[in-house]
Amino acid sequence: MNPSSIGPLVAVTGAGGFLGAHAVRGALAQGFAVHALVRPGRAAPHLEGLPIRRFEGDLLAPDPPSDFAAGATFLFHLAALYAEGEAHTDALLRTNVEGTRRALDLARAGGVQRFIHVSTMGTCLRRGLDRPATESDFADESASAYVRSKLEGERLALSATNLEVVVINPAAPVGAFDGGRTPTGRRLEDIRAGRFPRLFAGPMNYVPATVVATALILAAKRGRPGQRYLIGGENLPPAEFLLRAATALGVPVPRRTLMDRLLGRRQLTPGHHAIDDSRARHELGHLPGDLDAALFSAR
Repeated sequence: MNPSSIGPLVAVTGAGGFLGAHAVRGALAQGFAVHALVRPGRAAPHLEGLPIRRFEGDLLAPDPPSDFAAGATFLFHLAALYAEGEAHTDALLRTNVEGTRRALDLARAGGVQRFIHVSTMGTCLRRGLDRPATESDFADESASAYVRSKLEGERLALSATNLEVVVINPAAPVGAFDGGRTPTGRRLEDIRAGRFPRLFAGPMNYVPATVVATALILAAKRGRPGQRYLIGGENLPPAEFLLRAATALGVPVPRRTLMDRLLGRRQLTPGHHAIDDSRARHELGHLPGDLDAALFSAR
């Protein structure tokens, strides 16, 4: 099968990652042809057997594949680095800011009509916010190095000229193909193993990864250029997340052990990660999806 004969072409960076797997599948399900960019040497078993054209390349290399975005109607930019701690600031800026600049260059050179930049809900969260965040909220300098790099990448994308740009800000994604790579995936790995996971004391919004993939298509078709859209599922307090995750995984709800309590380990971290995604619901037709099914698929 020739992928280019299926329908309009979408180019996907970060196709070798967790959300990339869902983005590629979501685009195919909507009748798009797909060019998938994967870092050299990266195993991407979730792409095997799919009717796509796979490119190996690094956005930060001197010669990223110039034909990756050629003829694409949309480019979904998911390639990003997640790391915790200030020691990773330079690496985060290289990937999440300079990598975005390179992706924008490829999009313009390839004649892409619309660039969908995938950020994170973290760029809409700020310390002391005790209500659901909206797109009018922005992280401040107290945010993590990762969030600061993603916010800078967002702003770079939105300032691009000669290209329509829409930003989506997904909540914590849940679903198949994670393998413990994301913070939520690691929480689920802990729960599966009977360990009490790292959780925030306040609510956290969790969204099915398949819903994020659908949101990419919706943003491509209906999003307003220059806008950011929070993409959420459900705002859950920690106790409810533990119960629903354990139920989906088929394990008992984990509890802090006596040793955890004595040593002060695995305490809830202060933080409020609830969001209001009504803009995406009203303008894009976004729906939250089935979170319990997504938790089950992460088994």
